Amino acid sequence: MEAGALSEEKFATWSKDVVLYCHVSSKVKDAPHAGLSGDKGVSGFPTFLILDAKGEILVRHEGERTLDGFAKSLARATELLALRKKAAAGDVEARLTLLLERVRLKQSSFEEATKELDGLKLAE
Repeated sequence: MEAGALSEEKFATWSKDVVLYCHVSSKVKDAPHAGLSGDKGVSGFPTFLILDAKGEILVRHEGERTLDGFAKSLARATELLALRKKAAAGDVEARLTLLLERVRLKQSSFEEATKELDGLKLAE
């Protein structure tokens, strides 16, 4: 990775606007945030996540490890942030889309999602 996309000047410029979390497996005694990977459901190496300001996963990067690949994940994160605003304003479709995304990211259990889905007023 050191000789790849992450070391390019274009990436350094692009990454000033995001928080890209990269999980690297290691055991460092007394390391701060040692449990972060477990808290985020990370099990593989390397894992790239885009987190929101609260530290919640927006996107689990699954594309190519290139600037274009990361840009696509960032675009998806930006879409999800816009959906959050719509959902907060009462947009039911946005709430449903976000609910499905949380289930996909394993941030909501099936039971939690079902309960929330029951509370949505969907057109019949």
